[in-house]
Amino acid sequence: MKESEHTRQYDAFISYKHGEIDSFAAEKTQQLLEHFHIPKHLASQWGIQPIETVFVDNGELSSSAAFSVYALQQTRSLSNQYRQTVLSQSQYLAKEAMDLLNEGDPMGAIQKALQALPADTDDRALINPDAVYALTQSVGAYKTPASVSGTLSPTKTFHGLEEIHGDLIVTEDGTRLFAQDGKQVAVIDTETMEQCHALETEENIASFAFTKTYLLEEKKQLLVPTNEGLQCWEYETGEQIWRAAAQGDVQAVAVSSDQKLAAVLTEEELDIIQVADGQIKQKKTLNNVPEMEICEPGTEVVFSPDGKTVAFSAHAATKEEKQEQEDESFDLDEWHDWERHEGIVFYHIAEDSLRYSELDKGNITYLCWGEDDSVYAASKHGSSCFFFNNNQVRKTYENCKAYLTKLKPDGGTDVWSQEFVYSLTNAKPRIYETKWNEQDAVMYGFSNYCVFLDKKTGTVLRQCELTDTIRAYAMGDQYMYAVCQDGTQTYIPYNKRTRVNVTSFFDNLESICSNSGNFYVTNEEENTSSAYPTSIIRYQYEVSDPNWCILQDDIGSEELLTVNVQDSLAENNCFAVLYTCLLYTSDAADDT
Repeated sequence: MKESEHTRQYDAFISYKHGEIDSFAAEKTQQLLEHFHIPKHLASQWGIQPIETVFVDNGELSSSAAFSVYALQQTRSLSNQYRQTVLSQSQYLAKEAMDLLNEGDPMGAIQKALQALPADTDDRALINPDAVYALTQSVGAYKTPASVSGTLSPTKTFHGLEEIHGDLIVTEDGTRLFAQDGKQVAVIDTETMEQCHALETEENIASFAFTKTYLLEEKKQLLVPTNEGLQCWEYETGEQIWRAAAQGDVQAVAVSSDQKLAAVLTEEELDIIQVADGQIKQKKTLNNVPEMEICEPGTEVVFSPDGKTVAFSAHAATKEEKQEQEDESFDLDEWHDWERHEGIVFYHIAEDSLRYSELDKGNITYLCWGEDDSVYAASKHGSSCFFFNNNQVRKTYENCKAYLTKLKPDGGTDVWSQEFVYSLTNAKPRIYETKWNEQDAVMYGFSNYCVFLDKKTGTVLRQCELTDTIRAYAMGDQYMYAVCQDGTQTYIPYNKRTRVNVTSFFDNLESICSNSGNFYVTNEEENTSSAYPTSIIRYQYEVSDPNWCILQDDIGSEELLTVNVQDSLAENNCFAVLYTCLLYTSDAADDT
């Protein structure tokens, strides 16, 4: 039987750049390999078999699907190995640059820093922030005090996890950063951006982790939700304090504002846990809602401000609909599509009672409990699709309606509801109570929109369309800012109909957290096989040297030759002019 192209075994593969010289070399190499005679004593001693069949990519099997898959796998593997090698080399050269600078050799530091950055002769896909920082320090690049507020630069990178899942958390004192890869939590020193140790959970960390509410900073503890329950760790020592197991897969976790209680929502029950010792205070099964049957709990849970009530999203059905499900003639798929209701379940801890309130405005994506004892529910209805751009970065587009509904927990009645339309992917929405022109308002952030609404009536006060999907929000007393996926920061004042866009970060931003002027960012990386980020970049505001000031715009060439520069650079008769920046000089220096 004739051997097919798909089952034929090859002893060697030759791949080359197609051209006259390379084609000739490939052909000769194939002939030499296939006709090479192995000495008998070597063949018998080592069991070496002769090379009989060599694959050349311009000939046989060029259309083979099997080989295409094999080649793709090998290419990805080699690409990842090459990328890691280049990145490690870049980090090493950047460290050498900083060492030379600390030893008083700025010229050597500049050379090393430049070697660490991509050049025309290579194809490094990633600019290493460590190298950028080393170069800016070596050439003495400064910014004026007036421009510091809008200027952020990458200064350090963390590479301790193969994949980084979910959001990042930074402590209030700014000394510790937390990131997780689905199996462990890395505790990172923010000064060195190196891992102190890891919290080994031995259980898969829940996909919705993390949020800042899980951080118990006074006790230096961190709550870690897993698929099987909730764990509490002392993050400075890496010691597990307690573990509370749950019945069923964990869907969502919330912590009360006083951090005394935690609510763990699973497929089967709601557990109220004491944070101090991990003991389960109350356990409530989800089949006890009057007149309704909970079919499936949602992914949102929140405490009331006083910690006495818990609200969570759920799909439910009436008792009659549930009974019909048991009928053999009942179409279960049809019931799931048309008869299932989306709503909010309120659990009163003291009364140990559940009550269901139907929302009926799409899938609930976020819950927020207001100061006036009302609940804000963000929900959406629609479809989504995604594609990969030229850099293999996934871009998602949706055709959806977004809703914001305010309701009272006692009666479950709507106070007001607003509907919006969007097309960009909707990351986790956010709801904040704030002010707009001294008026009580609520800010609803979704997709690439920030909408301010009157807190009492729901009237839209202002709607801002931003440049890309919003990944993070920060609310201040006078203004807020949002960080988009394209790396843009947008500042929105509460009393003006203006806004300021500043491009601060690398594109394809995935998650971000900040503290004390430091920003910690993960990005979806281009041309990699991983679906998750693999590094964390620390950004810092560039600090001005008060001894430096701006030169006049109309400075002449004669004056340019006599400006004050750093002594160490002047001794080497060398200084740099950056055409995209202003030029600065030092009033404090004596030498010219």
